[in-house]
Amino acid sequence: MAKDTFIEAFNQKGFMVIPDLIPLPFIERMREDMSNAIEQEVAYHGTRNYKEFGIITLAAIYGGTFLEVYSLNNFIRPFEWILGEECITYTITSSCIPPEQEIYTSRIHVDTPRVIPNYNTYCVGMLLLDDYTEESGATWFLPGSQNQIEKPEEAYFYANSERIIAKAGSVCYFNPRIWHAGAANQSKHWRRCLLLAMVRPWMKQRLDIPRCLAHLDVSSLPEKTLQKLGFLSQPPASYDEYYMPAEKRSFKQRVV
Repeated sequence: MAKDTFIEAFNQKGFMVIPDLIPLPFIERMREDMSNAIEQEVAYHGTRNYKEFGIITLAAIYGGTFLEVYSLNNFIRPFEWILGEECITYTITSSCIPPEQEIYTSRIHVDTPRVIPNYNTYCVGMLLLDDYTEESGATWFLPGSQNQIEKPEEAYFYANSERIIAKAGSVCYFNPRIWHAGAANQSKHWRRCLLLAMVRPWMKQRLDIPRCLAHLDVSSLPEKTLQKLGFLSQPPASYDEYYMPAEKRSFKQRVV
């Protein structure tokens, strides 16, 4: 998709779907990683009966495809079109709904309370790991509502929203200010997606990702992956770090 076409549609509607963007072999590997990560989250909480069951707080800590995804240029490029090449991860999480269940994201909501007219600070990419259908609980988006402060009435929302009906491997990029809602998964299978939220490089991450990944060997990761994870956006912790040569500094972003 052309850059200008994407940006125009994203800014007008508040979201944009690119179908079949990610190859299915990669999707199949991420599904397996997602299932394993969900089980590790269950082990951490000690129960399956918690509010965020199916939502991985920080997928990157589990490595695998959750780090490889940053090397998929066709997936990362739209974030850079909206936020600039220096954008970094706010969080990388999931929204996975078990069979014949629903989760709290089914309510009508926005993902951030901040509104800065005509300036994007944040972009979310929803990478579909399963087909999104009416039965599986495909997400609703109210077009153009990203600048609307007040929550829309439920009847108006569902009468005027568009539903993301798309195949696994498709990606929906959206402004987190847009009013949206999931739905109950009425199918007999999980409905899974990866949610990557990117922000401007001067913004704080939801968690300190470089410190959260201290248990992983990141020495072989591409520099761009490290940059997207925030390793090149860490503020100096001392005068000595601040006055280091540019190539050794912990903050290496080109902020314009």
